[in-house]
Amino acid sequence: MRYVPFWSAVFIERFWVLLVMVFAVLYPLMAYNFGAETFRRNLVYANYYDELIKIEKHLRLPALAQEVFDDLDKRLAQIEQALRDDDVIRMDSKKTHFRVLLDVIKVRAQVDQLKATKVV
Repeated sequence: MRYVPFWSAVFIERFWVLLVMVFAVLYPLMAYNFGAETFRRNLVYANYYDELIKIEKHLRLPALAQEVFDDLDKRLAQIEQALRDDDVIRMDSKKTHFRVLLDVIKVRAQVDQLKATKVV
């Protein structure tokens, strides 16, 4: 109180208490937000897996035309491009990210193998 005016000294004295209380409330919320980001990313990966399952179901059909193979290739390319364009990969989801990418590559290999064996 010797170096600053009385009103600013009172403001600083009250402000640090308010700052501690705000930090005590916001810190757990920020920790929860990181879990929400992981949850959101897992939902995105689940959508990719749903699409891969649909593609694999198409591969089990008895007669596939060349247009179907082209459509499956296009859908796989879209998923693969979306995974490769993802700039922000958190450390806790890197393994999942690359697992999804490997699964896309495996399904692409199945499509290519089936395309090569079926003459349509």
